[in-house]
Amino acid sequence: MQLNIKEIKTLFSVWKIKYQKKVMLDNKEKAGLVSFGKNLIKVSTSQSIKNQIETLEHEKFHAIFEELRIGFDDEKELTALSRASIKFIQENPELVKIILEYKGD
Repeated sequence: MQLNIKEIKTLFSVWKIKYQKKVMLDNKEKAGLVSFGKNLIKVSTSQSIKNQIETLEHEKFHAIFEELRIGFDDEKELTALSRASIKFIQENPELVKIILEYKGD
């Protein structure tokens, strides 16, 4: 099983999502990666759905930090941030609903 999200929108861009059995970088298998010049995020389907969600969230932060020109590239800290972001959304569905429904004053 895999996610069926075909694209995500960040602050300034739309990113296509590509699912692959193996995602490779420098001859090493990765859970995912972001190709900045192509606005493409690759996610490995050889991991659980939970891990695919975490990977997509992780790569989303890479994309956003690049857009904001924040030079942050600590993989362990990005993974922790991704997991915390997912947990926050899960623990605060009422806030998420308000944000989604908010149209401005």
